[in-house]
Amino acid sequence: MKTSPRLPSRVLSLLLGALLFSGCISPVSEGERPCPCTDGWTCCPDANVCVADASRCEQLRPPKPPEPTTPSAPREVSAMTDPGTVTLTWFEPAQNGGSAITGYDVGVEPHDDGIQVQVDGTSAVVTGLRAGGTYRFTVTANNAVGVSPAARVDSVNLPDVPTAPVALGVVRGDRQVRLTWNAPASDGGRSVLHYVVTAHPSGASVATDSPVLTTTVSGLTNGAASTFTVHAVNAVGAGPASAESAAVVPAALPGAPVSVAASPGVREVSVSWQPPEDTGGLPVSGYVVTASPGGTTHQVEGAASEATFTSLQDDTEYTFTVSARNDVGQGPGSSTASARTHAPPGAPASVQAEPGVRSLTVAWEPPVSDGRSRLTGYTVVAQPSGRRIAVGADQHGAVLEDVPSTKAQTISVVARNAVGDSPAATAGKPVKSRPTPVEVTRLDTPSAVRGCQPVTYTLRQVDGERADVLVEFDATGSGTFTRATQAADSYYERTSGLVSLSTSTQGTDHTFRWNRPTDLPGAAPEARLRITATVPGTASSTRTHTVALTPPERRCEVNLDTGPVQRVTPEVAGMSHGLALGDFNQDGKLDLAARHDNSPGVTFLRGLGNGAFEAENSPHLSMTAAHLVSADLDRDGSLDLIAAEANYCRCVSFLRGQGNGAFEQPVINSVLDAVSHSSTYDITPPAVLDVDGDGAPEVVVSQRDSLLVLRHTGGGRLAVAFREPFAPRGAVVTGDFDQDGLVDLMVVGPSLHGFYGRGLLTFTKEFLGTLDGPVPHAVTTDFNGDGHLDIVALVVGNRESSIHLLPGDGHGRFTAPVRLHQHTWQSFGIWSHLIAGDLDGNGTQDLAYVHADSDTLTLLQGRGDGTFESRTLTTGMHPSYLVAADFNGSGKTDLAVLSGMHHTVHVIWDLELPTRPDIGWLFATGDFDGDGHTDVASLVDGGVQTHLTRAGGGFEHRGPAPVPPGIWKLLVDRFDSGPTMDLLAMRATSTPRNRALVLLRGNGDGTFAAAEELSLEGVTSGALSNLVAAGDIDGDGDLDLAVTTWREEGGFSTYDVHLLHNQGEGHFVDAGVLTTYSTLSKLALKDLNRDGRADLVVLRSTYPSFELVMFEGRANGSMVKVREYTPVISACAPFGLMFADLNLDEHMDLAVTCAGSAAGGVIPMFGSSNFVFYDREFLRTGGSAAGLTASDLDGDGLPELLVATPEQRAVCILPSRGHTDWGSARCFGTLTAPHDVALLDVDHDGVPEVLTGGGPLLGSGTTLLRLR
Repeated sequence: MKTSPRLPSRVLSLLLGALLFSGCISPVSEGERPCPCTDGWTCCPDANVCVADASRCEQLRPPKPPEPTTPSAPREVSAMTDPGTVTLTWFEPAQNGGSAITGYDVGVEPHDDGIQVQVDGTSAVVTGLRAGGTYRFTVTANNAVGVSPAARVDSVNLPDVPTAPVALGVVRGDRQVRLTWNAPASDGGRSVLHYVVTAHPSGASVATDSPVLTTTVSGLTNGAASTFTVHAVNAVGAGPASAESAAVVPAALPGAPVSVAASPGVREVSVSWQPPEDTGGLPVSGYVVTASPGGTTHQVEGAASEATFTSLQDDTEYTFTVSARNDVGQGPGSSTASARTHAPPGAPASVQAEPGVRSLTVAWEPPVSDGRSRLTGYTVVAQPSGRRIAVGADQHGAVLEDVPSTKAQTISVVARNAVGDSPAATAGKPVKSRPTPVEVTRLDTPSAVRGCQPVTYTLRQVDGERADVLVEFDATGSGTFTRATQAADSYYERTSGLVSLSTSTQGTDHTFRWNRPTDLPGAAPEARLRITATVPGTASSTRTHTVALTPPERRCEVNLDTGPVQRVTPEVAGMSHGLALGDFNQDGKLDLAARHDNSPGVTFLRGLGNGAFEAENSPHLSMTAAHLVSADLDRDGSLDLIAAEANYCRCVSFLRGQGNGAFEQPVINSVLDAVSHSSTYDITPPAVLDVDGDGAPEVVVSQRDSLLVLRHTGGGRLAVAFREPFAPRGAVVTGDFDQDGLVDLMVVGPSLHGFYGRGLLTFTKEFLGTLDGPVPHAVTTDFNGDGHLDIVALVVGNRESSIHLLPGDGHGRFTAPVRLHQHTWQSFGIWSHLIAGDLDGNGTQDLAYVHADSDTLTLLQGRGDGTFESRTLTTGMHPSYLVAADFNGSGKTDLAVLSGMHHTVHVIWDLELPTRPDIGWLFATGDFDGDGHTDVASLVDGGVQTHLTRAGGGFEHRGPAPVPPGIWKLLVDRFDSGPTMDLLAMRATSTPRNRALVLLRGNGDGTFAAAEELSLEGVTSGALSNLVAAGDIDGDGDLDLAVTTWREEGGFSTYDVHLLHNQGEGHFVDAGVLTTYSTLSKLALKDLNRDGRADLVVLRSTYPSFELVMFEGRANGSMVKVREYTPVISACAPFGLMFADLNLDEHMDLAVTCAGSAAGGVIPMFGSSNFVFYDREFLRTGGSAAGLTASDLDGDGLPELLVATPEQRAVCILPSRGHTDWGSARCFGTLTAPHDVALLDVDHDGVPEVLTGGGPLLGSGTTLLRLR
């Protein structure tokens, strides 16, 4: 192929450049210029340049051109393919051979028919090529000389159609199929533009808009199978079709089932339905049933049309939907169907329980709802016993048998159907079954022990109910039984008492210690003993036993006909606050617990059963409290203590009882409100009772600004269940004041507030009136016999107190207060207390009241109509609290009175006081009428009177014999030579200060000759002091005297001891000063060495105790000091001195009493030969000890010690425990503070009585006590 020649446009440029390069043309820079030239320049015509040197023109002449040749091959041939076309481009040859390029030729191999080449310059377009073919191309250049070498392009591949797509996938749909495939293995060299899908056999096709690998073919018929092919299309064209897909049937989800219904049952529902009208083109393979709530589903296969849901919730509305399922999937849910499962029945109504003997009769009404399921029966349960009974649905009552009677039972009734049990319906309040009677299964009388007759017996009761016991005897055979006197158990093993004794199914053994010598002091051949045991609310059980009796050899115990006195704590400082009453150690005898300021905090006073108490050593219980009450708050069968205090801890403390008289450390509950300022009545005694009727007690506390009800939550912890702020505070009394069957609370203070119970610790509050002042204590009962609760309030004002009766009207209101009692006080009247009860046993309600400003108790004995008769009983000093109970088992009420200032408890037995004889406070005893029986001489108004004892009892009074004024000491003995008893009296005058001795000579008939003042010749050293002793110093048969005189030297007191020798007929002469001391306490003349002459003992105080100085009497009337002796004792302020053969060894022994509240007591000292004494263990009396004496009171041959204790207002007996020991002091109350104590047989029955007197410093009055 040839091209047309064309003049190259760059030839001239190449020639010019060559000339310039060869130097033929000088550049202007050398001074040449183009022709024409100026003068002096030469034009070189071949170069058209002016030169300065013409010779250079030759140099500038161009060379001759070379001969032309063929061009070199075109350069950089490239090929670009299109479908059926290749476009070639190249560059002109590097050398044209010196001849212009005239054209180019393009060659194609293989050269198929229809191929055309169109050359344009240095490019060419080849058409008519075969798709997918491979070609080689050549390009040559032409010039005038010829053809250049060929430039080649080998293996140019043209694009092809794509290959077939592969891996067709089909997913059926509703009247459509979604296809997916993989791209062709080759796109033919050109990108796939789109795909075409064809359905078979319908032939319908769908083209994609882009080269995506999926599409959906619509418009198909559900249920008709189709296959599909796909071919790809690129710029070349459509490629081959793919292999046919798997056959696919278009289908839809089934429609919703129809006619869905639900039928309820017991915790199940059955659901039914009909198939859907549209199955989606495929058979229904199953159904899905869904329940709501819960979302539980059931899968049902095949053509089933029913499903049952089980384990559903009772009484629950369920909604069900049903969905059909085919091979496509699960269709839409149906319309819903609902059903409520059967429910348990409602609670039975109107449950009531009536107690029977170990049974409860329960009645109820059927429930309002049966839960849509027929009732099948009822179950009745009693808790905590767990007794139950099941009855049929047609019964509305049942009897629970074998219900233990020890605890109140909560009765619940449950209705039952096929679903289950209803909620429990309970009776309004817990109810106790009535107990079965106790059985006395054994009764025996072992041998007497120390004068006491043990009575052993066994109590059997199926539930272990506690039983009260009465022990009686009949010694006459008449069939009339008398209550047996209970003896104390302080010396023996602890035995059983009379109240709340334990029983058991097998039988529990008990022992009653019968004080037989008191009940039957004389001889009786036999006696019938009868034990009567009673569980409260049941019939009594009795058992009798005949016991042979022998005359009692001794007393069982020594008791006086007055109540005992017990010291609460040995501490002196602080106060004792309140008494709590109960059988804390569960031994059948009532005990006391007292709270006081110092260690141990709370003292347990163990009841001995005979009306006395014994203070037990208690661990220190750290607590502060103003009030103390007892209750089984935790319901464990043991009494606990609850204490309240408002000013320091603002707390209510719980002390858990251990059932043995001990208490655990208090649990402090700081639940009380803070008060703006403190006062005496910031808190009143708490009340413990079941307020809400749930069987568990609550604690009710009134303080200055609020009323609280506290609930025990366990472990002694108390939580506030109700709080009502109001002012002012007051005492709380509880009861059903409005007679609606619910507990009401009355707060009695300067204003009276009623809190009327409405159930569940809710109350209606009402102001009811005012009183005259603070009310520390109030009581409630029916005082006027009208069947309504009344209130009696103790109102304490400014140095005035009064007791008011508020009669109740039965509607919770009260009429105007009636003042029952009023008195004034000076110092301690705020410490007062008031109790109520049938104290005198006549069936009407009485009141007892004490206050610390008086030494008496006011007993207001009710007449039953709201009026009272007042009676005054003497108590210990400064009484501040009292409780009432039968402490000695006599069947009558006793009163225990606390003296908080003196830490003592006085018990008034049977509301009776000892005898106050018509005897003066200063007395001496002796046989003044010569009948062999001891009489009494006492100082009365007008002189000295003699009180002669007589066999019929009582005294025969003689005199009085006139005496000079100032008599304050009496000494009885034979001071003259006559056989009758005389009186030596010491007389004192203040102006001038002097003491003298006055002798009253006995006439032998109980009268005395005229008083004569003795002349004490030789006694000149000082004034006669207050000490005198009588004894036969020289053995001449006449009583001599030892007296003391007092003088002051240098501001110090000095006491001289004088011996006065009796010259006969009561004439005394001073034998001189025996010894001199700075202190003296007592003088005594006794024959210590058994030589027939009196020896002198001087008792003198030496810190911290005392010294005994002993002088031996000589035949010449002189005395020689033989010994000084100080016993081993930590502290003792000596007061009384007594001599007797205490250990029966025929040696004179002595005992010294010690004064002082904490150190009061007696120290015995046993004598031997040569004036040697050995001190024994110190015997405490619980208070300051004064006069003492010794005598065998119980008949065991050994002397008891009797000690007057003025601080306690008591005389204490220390019983002998062998030859060298004494038991703990048992103290008995007196009417006055005793200083002296003496024994005499008033009625000549061989049993001595005890006479106590006030002494010279402690007031007037005597008390006569009889042995019981």
